[in-house]
Amino acid sequence: MVCGGLRLVRIAPFAIALSVVLVGCEDDGAPPDAEQACLADPPSASYPAVEQGYGCATGDVIANFRFTLPIEAGDVSRTLGEYHDQAAMGAKLLVWLSATGWCGACRYTARDLDALYAARGAEGVYVMASLAENEDGDAATSADAVAWRDSLELDYEVVADNWCAAGTDSFGACGASIAELPTVFVIDLATMRILYRATTDRHVDDVITRALEAML
Repeated sequence: MVCGGLRLVRIAPFAIALSVVLVGCEDDGAPPDAEQACLADPPSASYPAVEQGYGCATGDVIANFRFTLPIEAGDVSRTLGEYHDQAAMGAKLLVWLSATGWCGACRYTARDLDALYAARGAEGVYVMASLAENEDGDAATSADAVAWRDSLELDYEVVADNWCAAGTDSFGACGASIAELPTVFVIDLATMRILYRATTDRHVDDVITRALEAML
């Protein structure tokens, strides 16, 4: 199985005093048989546990995947658990874009989500993009994540999705197929349950509105 914010100027919602920095129809997103390398190490005691296992479909609780975050001092791990921890400080939702550098539609979606982030970030909505491969189809590095972010002038966190084994027909922590790129998730940060998974951001704003209203 292949498993797949805010520049302190606005890109890192986390307390890191450095510059750092989700078309069609919804899909089922079969749960990945995630390799241990893909997951937070050490595991987080505060991350939601589920008896039936984690998954990547709408309604599932997503696993605590880890990524590579490029910052000025060097690469560090960024985990979904760190976003979950922000719920205690008022964060509500994470919009996660799973992308590759050679995916043209991913670039358009990334820009759309930048506008969404500017409009809804103050409501406790975070946005993150993960890059599984660079423009040449090689496993993305932290430098690729920075270059992709900067080329699109994104104001949210972009990480390299490079902890999982490389594959030929699936990409990223949740193992999206080529037809599923870009993959957009909306995740409830308190429960880490996936509220939405699709290959478009078309309905993301409506999903966010309904989710925030339900939290009142």
